[in-house]
Amino acid sequence: MKFNSDNLNIHELAIEEPEKKSEVFFDFEKEITEEDWGEMEKNMQRLLDDANYNNVPWVAMNMKIIRPDYEPKFDWRVMQKITADINIQRELGEWRDFFSLAMEMKFVDPNYNSSIAFPELLGIKRELEKCKNKQNWDNFSAIAMQIKIIDPINCSDFLGLDSNVWDSMFRSLKNYKDNNMWNEFVNQATHMKVIDPKIDLDISESDWDNIRKKINFERNLGRGISFSNLVARVKILAAEKLEVTDKGLEITMPKQSVGLQRETPAIPEQKQF
Repeated sequence: MKFNSDNLNIHELAIEEPEKKSEVFFDFEKEITEEDWGEMEKNMQRLLDDANYNNVPWVAMNMKIIRPDYEPKFDWRVMQKITADINIQRELGEWRDFFSLAMEMKFVDPNYNSSIAFPELLGIKRELEKCKNKQNWDNFSAIAMQIKIIDPINCSDFLGLDSNVWDSMFRSLKNYKDNNMWNEFVNQATHMKVIDPKIDLDISESDWDNIRKKINFERNLGRGISFSNLVARVKILAAEKLEVTDKGLEITMPKQSVGLQRETPAIPEQKQF
């Protein structure tokens, strides 16, 4: 059969490329300033000076996430208070508080021994089931995150996260987003990402704009305890790679920033004749 150029439809020769994605950046290093960090250090010193030791491990953990080279300097009084708190929570069966403090201390001092054995694991397992039965997915995911950080190797079978649980956590996340509850959104999203670092949370450009507004709101309030907590969690969400290790979290940030992928219309490439 001879080729007849008169029958050629040029439009049929258009080659459509896959949809391209342009990136909108949330640059953690630029968004969180040296001034912000300086205020966090001052806040930590105020807690120590005022002997407000209850919040010290939590703030230290957040600062360690924000800057892994940060080395909190706790004297014997602080460590004595932390050890006393852990023992009291164990005796009272306050397992959520116990595991929260144990998680914080893993960041502060990976060699600190919280002495977690079967009774403690059984206690937190019951708390996990209570949250699941009550459909309290924020607390459920928070406890699951604590367990994952404390024991990343053996946690999978212990947590028992099936598709129904994940669907419920995603619905909870969407509910926070739909109701402009951005602090709760960040908390829930962080829990989920630590539980499964490869999860796709689909955080949009608009979502990041709202998170940025929340950061600025907390910054204007004086950059207190809640500010460092928010910033630490935002760093986890902005991470390119996240790994739970025996020292807590290993966070790899994008070389430039975190890319928020935004769909852009693709322009078909046409062969010219």
